[in-house]
Amino acid sequence: MLADPLITVVIPTHNRPVETLRAVRSVLGQGETDFSLIVVDDGSTDDTVQVLGAVNDPRLRVKPRPHLGVSAARNHGVASSQSEYVTFLDSDDVALEGWLKAFVTSARSGVDLFSCGVEYLSEGTGAAEMVAPANCGPAFDDVCALFQAGAYMVRRSTFTSAGGFPEGLRFGENSDLGMRIGALIASDDLMAASIPDPLVRIHRSDRVYDAEERFDSATRLLCASYDFISKDPSLLASHYAITGVAASRLGHRRQALSNLALAVRHHPTEWRHWGRLARAAAPRAPRRSRGTDD
Repeated sequence: MLADPLITVVIPTHNRPVETLRAVRSVLGQGETDFSLIVVDDGSTDDTVQVLGAVNDPRLRVKPRPHLGVSAARNHGVASSQSEYVTFLDSDDVALEGWLKAFVTSARSGVDLFSCGVEYLSEGTGAAEMVAPANCGPAFDDVCALFQAGAYMVRRSTFTSAGGFPEGLRFGENSDLGMRIGALIASDDLMAASIPDPLVRIHRSDRVYDAEERFDSATRLLCASYDFISKDPSLLASHYAITGVAASRLGHRRQALSNLALAVRHHPTEWRHWGRLARAAAPRAPRRSRGTDD
């Protein structure tokens, strides 16, 4: 492994030996040499570590650790790196041809943040959607980027100054970090660059809606990052809507009404917020008791 590589790629994984091996091969096959690859095994209980251990490449390190979640795994990978820049790839995604070359070229030009486009691939239908970096809005200090694992590279010192990924957060961790990085880009006059080319394939699976996860994560984001989120009324309204819908599904009617009313207040022209509030406020029909018909 290179003593001081220019870029470290961090892949967190948990019980995904086949997918992780595919992701690792997509990185190692890029044709670049000035990088290292750290796979942080987040407490897998299968043969993920053994499968990756069979890969004979000095650029790869596998670091097993207790299961603490994806954000903690990414932070651990960065802390284990010695490079000037870091980037991230999820274990079920794939780096496409030219991915690392674009990152290396950009790093050598001295940027602090670099983004590329992504190809979102639906596992259910096989449909592909191309998304390019864009102005992220006032909550991100209008930085042009795409804060999706695999789509951006950041100077390691900037990542550290931003506080890294919020550990324990199960939803929205990329956005939370992105807002903090955007603030540093603006306040410290750092350099951000991007290209529209889709250089990473993100696999979208049909994820089961978890109301408790959404409520907990959105509430945490509102508390921890309110100063950033509140710069963008529509984004603030969206977060209140997420917490409101989740609270409603969890049976917390009063909290649901409060959060959905705040969503309407901050973005009154969004009809969907009104619809959600109306549904949450509607009286629920009483359950019919079991028994004989009259």
